[in-house]
Amino acid sequence: MQDLLELEESLESESVPIRKEEWEKIHEAIEIAIDKAIAPLRPRGWRRALYLLREWGILAANATVIVALLAFAATQLYSATQRVAAEKVFEANTTRDLTEIKGQLARMSLTSHAALPLADFKTVVPDLASSIATLQIQKTKIPLNVVDSLSKKLTDTEPTTQGYWPAVAELISYRSSLLQNRQDTINLPLCPANNPHLAFKGFVFYDCILDIDGRQIQDDRCIRCIVRYSGGPVSIQNLQLVDSLLIFKANGNSAPEGNGQKLEQILLASDLRDVTITGLS
Repeated sequence: MQDLLELEESLESESVPIRKEEWEKIHEAIEIAIDKAIAPLRPRGWRRALYLLREWGILAANATVIVALLAFAATQLYSATQRVAAEKVFEANTTRDLTEIKGQLARMSLTSHAALPLADFKTVVPDLASSIATLQIQKTKIPLNVVDSLSKKLTDTEPTTQGYWPAVAELISYRSSLLQNRQDTINLPLCPANNPHLAFKGFVFYDCILDIDGRQIQDDRCIRCIVRYSGGPVSIQNLQLVDSLLIFKANGNSAPEGNGQKLEQILLASDLRDVTITGLS
């Protein structure tokens, strides 16, 4: 090999022209010589076997580590997924339990309020609207005789009492829902001629939604209707409500406008199954 290198240096120093084919043979000879020179250094026999085992062992170890990491990652992902699912179930159950607790507390509160003497009852009137609204939202029922007792006590309470009108509106709606037990409060159509600029005279409405805010009503009947009122002015000379669901909402803490106060007091004192309203014009 040393001779070949010296020959190459000599040829280059003397600037002897060499053809391309000869240069290729020279480089080929150099590569063969280098291969022969390092051949003794390569492991043979049992040493080669150990060398291969060591090389393949490293690869196997690397593969094992990768597989272990993937398994660990999959385990952690599964655990995280299970934890998230468990947390969602826990939150849903907790929300449901809290909802039920709120409904039961409102039920107990109203039941105790109904049993109070009138003087004590007047002090809890500001809390009635929120408790009744909770029953409505949670669809929690209380005995009808308890609701009747609340209605009677509110009837005997002065309208100037704080929280009176919101409580009246909520109680009318809740009591009506217990009596009618209707589920179709959304799918019913609006009643024909449900126009605030038209006077209702001699109409008979069946299974429809009637908004009475701002209406002029005379000699009309609502049978199995949904009657909605939000505290606006009304003019009613003669209106019969038969098996109708009443949905009344207070305008904040404000009293209903105009004849609306009288309307709510009439309904509060009635049985709500078949009631005729007159003289509100």
